[in-house]
Amino acid sequence: MITPSEIQKFTVCSESANQVQESAGDLFVPIDMPEPPKNSFLKEMSTLFVSQKESFDLDTIFLDKNPNSVPGSSMRSIAKTIPGPLSMEQASARAALHERGEKLNVAVEATERLKENAVTLSQRTGKLVEKYEKKKWYNF
Repeated sequence: MITPSEIQKFTVCSESANQVQESAGDLFVPIDMPEPPKNSFLKEMSTLFVSQKESFDLDTIFLDKNPNSVPGSSMRSIAKTIPGPLSMEQASARAALHERGEKLNVAVEATERLKENAVTLSQRTGKLVEKYEKKKWYNF
């Protein structure tokens, strides 16, 4: 009989240790790589009428013409150079700002009215409390 305070000797033979390693399995199952996709029929047809195949270098296409720009920011600079109707955007921003100001004024006026109503209610309830404090319970 073994008690919790005893140390038990536990031995494992080398055969069972090898069996444990073999039965553990792999995390990933090795699979052969698939074949690369074949060229599309339509892509081959588009090159029939051209004497040589053209290869496009995206870096040269999207290269920024400005020498002062940071490399890698060419896409952002292309989007920035597109001209737009700036005056129309400014007018709509001003109209939105004016509308927001009007709504804020309405909200400020409503809060002032609520404050005034709360003050008058407080005064009236104070007077009512004074009236009933002075009144005796048997004077109906």
